[in-house]
Amino acid sequence: MRILAALALWFLAFPALAEPALWVAKTGGATVYLFGTVHALKSDTPWWTPKIAAAFVRSQEIWVESRDDEPNGNIAKLGYDRARPLSSKLSAEELERLNRAAKAAGLPGESALDSMRPWLAASTLMVKRNLKAGYDPDYGADHLLEIKAAAAHKPVYDFETGIEQTNFLATLTESTEIQFLRAVLYADGSREAITTEIDAWLNGDTRTTELALDSMKRGSPDLYAALIANRNKVWARRIVTLMRSGSGGAFVAVGAAHLAGPDCLQNALEAHGITVERQ
Repeated sequence: MRILAALALWFLAFPALAEPALWVAKTGGATVYLFGTVHALKSDTPWWTPKIAAAFVRSQEIWVESRDDEPNGNIAKLGYDRARPLSSKLSAEELERLNRAAKAAGLPGESALDSMRPWLAASTLMVKRNLKAGYDPDYGADHLLEIKAAAAHKPVYDFETGIEQTNFLATLTESTEIQFLRAVLYADGSREAITTEIDAWLNGDTRTTELALDSMKRGSPDLYAALIANRNKVWARRIVTLMRSGSGGAFVAVGAAHLAGPDCLQNALEAHGITVERQ
């Protein structure tokens, strides 16, 4: 489950280039490709370009945020707060907005989310919105990369297990959790908005993502640090260790939001003396 990066979908579009963005990081004889993904797509989304395919072929191993094949029972344990439902944590206006958002996403209403903690309610809304608009995690770039890696007998590694992601979300402060939910409630979750967002990604438009991240950083600095900046620093250290171990080339596929803005993964790598260039 890739719930941490799902917030990256909520931005406007200004198409620029002709394919999803790809970077290459180099130090010594080591090469790592950095590919920004979207975690839910339509089955016919044309993102697998010759450039991306060539980088994949050159790589000996694949790295993703979290693999699909790991069961995660922690959601049932850590995602609910029946003693303190959402109706006790949100204002009347926010509850009404939650009710409208739930119905628009195909749920019966806010009662379907009321027993959830804010982070799980936000994640559930985003997944349901995407599915209703025709964007399915089964066709997400990360998932399809794992399938391609298996077919090519390339090992797949993750930066975070599903259980680790759930534990991470469960340790957010309640105020940060509510910021996460509000960000989803006040985002445009229409089919047209999601389609526009996907088009921006397909066109390699990183400026759009930067604008969204800047808005998140100004409005919810704790959420921004937790979801984006802090994780990028941790992942950069892992990649640096990988590159200096002499293990060969790797293809790193993480949510597109992690490859945009001043706290992006590329800048975190360059702080360690790694050269990163867009392809």
